[in-house]
Amino acid sequence: MHAPNQIKDRRPTDELDMFLTGGNLIFLDPFRLPVEASRFRIVRMNRVPPQAENSSELVSLDFILNDDAALFKEGHVLFSPDLNWAVLKYEYRSAPKEGTYTVYSGRNTFTPLQKNGIPMLVQGEHNVVQMTGDQKQFDFSFSVRLTDFSFGTVDDAVFRLSNYGLSDIPLAKPTSTTGKQIIAPRCELKDIPANETARQKVTIQNTSSLPIQLLGAMVPCTPSGCASAEGLPLRIPAGQQGSFTILFKATTPGKFNTEIELYTDQPGQTKIRMPLYGTVKENAKVQQKK
Repeated sequence: MHAPNQIKDRRPTDELDMFLTGGNLIFLDPFRLPVEASRFRIVRMNRVPPQAENSSELVSLDFILNDDAALFKEGHVLFSPDLNWAVLKYEYRSAPKEGTYTVYSGRNTFTPLQKNGIPMLVQGEHNVVQMTGDQKQFDFSFSVRLTDFSFGTVDDAVFRLSNYGLSDIPLAKPTSTTGKQIIAPRCELKDIPANETARQKVTIQNTSSLPIQLLGAMVPCTPSGCASAEGLPLRIPAGQQGSFTILFKATTPGKFNTEIELYTDQPGQTKIRMPLYGTVKENAKVQQKK
């Protein structure tokens, strides 16, 4: 668990917990996912001598993934075997689409192994750069630093929703009246000028007999730009509707077709998939300046 005063440069929960869930992550995905893919191939693996006094030997790995549907195409990862194979550094590149590709990179610093046999993350940094040829489309980064942590006995009540101000009722077994699936509408954004941000209100109807909480969202980046969500978390009473806003920061002209995952507290439907698609057009203002 983490308290707000324990974290500096705090970002939305999905980005923050990305660093706190362990040392085997490259961006939002555990490294085992590409390894388990059928077209995963190791290009090179090397031992790296200790970089400083009292440091340990490291292992570097270069790989490719010959699958156009995968998020990335090739990558480089630096592991620390003595830290339970934690990922210290990584960089990987997406498959190019119409000349546009994205480079994801990160660097992590850990404590020595703790009494539970795993290291704790001290500092995590992440960077995303989108390129079209040699031209940079956008570049953003975020970081987190854990300033304090401790081990001890945790009361069972901490693991109940009521500890976080939510109702424990959704923990009950879904029935024919409580377990109705929530359907998210399609979200279309037409003709967004490049280098501008579009906003669209999204309304979700809660058709169940219990309140539902939209806890957060996993929002994607595409060759045409990146999406984000505003107005979450959101509580929707039973039989009513609630609204939040989708923002899309356009970068490169073209069509995009992806989806957003909404996370809920409903046992029978912890994720709601919402299609997101549209087009980005040339920015007339930018063209005139040229």
